[in-house]
Amino acid sequence: MTITTNEYSQITLDKISKSKNNPRKRIDTNSIKELAQSIKTDGLLHNLVVKPKGGKKKGVYEIISGERRFRALSLLARNGELDKNYVVPVDIRHDIDDEQAKRIATVENLQREDMHPMDEAIAVTSLIQDGKSLEDISAQTGFSIPLIRKRIRLADLCDEAQNALRNGRINLSVAQALTLGTHDQQKRLIEQGLENRDAEDVRYILTDEKIAISKAIFDTKIYKSNITFDLFADENESYFDDREEFFTLQDKAVEELKTQKENEGYSPVEICNESYFGSYQYRGASGDEKGGCVIHYSPYGDVNIHEGIVSRDLDKNTIAEIADRQKATYSQPMCEYFAMHKSIALQSALLANPRKAKEIAVVQLITAGTWQSKINVPFHKCLTYFEESDTLPRTFEDINFAITSTVKSLGMENHHDTACRNLNCQNQPVSDIYSCVKALDDNELDKVHLLLTTLCFGQSGIDLDTDEKSLFNLVANDLNINMLDHWIPDNDFLNRRNVNQLQEIIKETETSQLFGSASSYKKKDIVTILTKHFEKLGSLDKCEEKEMKAKHWLPEAFQFPAIDPDSKQ
Repeated sequence: MTITTNEYSQITLDKISKSKNNPRKRIDTNSIKELAQSIKTDGLLHNLVVKPKGGKKKGVYEIISGERRFRALSLLARNGELDKNYVVPVDIRHDIDDEQAKRIATVENLQREDMHPMDEAIAVTSLIQDGKSLEDISAQTGFSIPLIRKRIRLADLCDEAQNALRNGRINLSVAQALTLGTHDQQKRLIEQGLENRDAEDVRYILTDEKIAISKAIFDTKIYKSNITFDLFADENESYFDDREEFFTLQDKAVEELKTQKENEGYSPVEICNESYFGSYQYRGASGDEKGGCVIHYSPYGDVNIHEGIVSRDLDKNTIAEIADRQKATYSQPMCEYFAMHKSIALQSALLANPRKAKEIAVVQLITAGTWQSKINVPFHKCLTYFEESDTLPRTFEDINFAITSTVKSLGMENHHDTACRNLNCQNQPVSDIYSCVKALDDNELDKVHLLLTTLCFGQSGIDLDTDEKSLFNLVANDLNINMLDHWIPDNDFLNRRNVNQLQEIIKETETSQLFGSASSYKKKDIVTILTKHFEKLGSLDKCEEKEMKAKHWLPEAFQFPAIDPDSKQ
């Protein structure tokens, strides 16, 4: 018989063995039993793909793809329902090395729907490291490119988080949220327990975390501002009060660290400022190689050093595409901007809907003392967010007027310029406040209850809230909140967009006639012209048909739930 590269044949079951290269690390026993029953009833519908096994044993073959089918056949043989010499139809691949076999097995497994997400993550990453482009992987596996990117990030979770996902202690959405944090942050959250937390909580914890003094790589003696000492923390951690001063000092220390590593002989030395360090791009230095060094300096102030690593020879376009995805369309301050505007708009609507406000109060009171509770945060951050803003939302006056009226009805004094700060009763005896509240009639008490409930409520966290089942989005939809009624593209918003993003806004709003060629304008000029145009349209009850696009333009992040442009399929 002439041996060809591909050969369709039949081999007895006892001449086939499993491969150590199978990317599927977890195989469900029950699914094997179900598959065995299916094979018993309908026969083997798909051939196994095998290759001759190396070594002294001749006529023995190793599985490239089809291990689940092989396990099911072996189970039937052990149960006496198949003879151990049962003849298995196979596709024999000759002249194929271990790397090629692993790649075939990886693609074959990824095409199946029952593969664990963690196995998918490792398998996809291995294909990237083999030089495959995102488009190639998408075409071979049927995975969308956004899904492939998400799986790549999962592969860099710490071992504890990976095991928690495999064991079902956390779900996939929580695991994806954990990728925002460093390994230390991930480990700490896993140790604390995430059984009663959802992805929104995890994102909030990671992005709103106070800056612990332990994060500093500079001498803390040169830090001049206040440090808060938390007596209730497990290890009595201290925290920097002034974030700006911390980052100024940390930035300088990171640059000095880069110089130090270069002097130690590492080359190249890079600084990674993303929240995610793409370890898939590197391998460990071998032999006489010194290797390079990557200083991972996250947006949250954490610094981790990766020494003795060498860049892999990967597809450059793939690296660029993944990097573009990591640089989100909306920065953290931009996400916070959306969250605060949406929260104050919803608060304004709640003032006119006491029934809905009381419903929220009931939900919050039922969950008081648990992780869902927002009662321990007296007022939502959106109330102070706009204090330094040059442009106040239309709804801010509604809130300020309600607060001022309440302060007056309670007989409290106006000590602050900002109305919401006058409700801070920390320096007023509880007995005095209690006396004031008792003196209110039923109608006044209802108004105070409505106001206080409203002021506690808003978007949880400052990321884009894309969860259609979050309380914030459910309430917003019940109240038919339309941000076009509460917001216009103002100077504050437009200034946070770069030139390319401003040009995209011009295109979407069909306002190019204001500029001629926007490419000839500086950012400052574009912002000024657009701000005036949107202000004019906002003051008009009716406008010309050609201006309708601009008058009704709204970033997708202002939807309820928000639409994340970086997660589009």
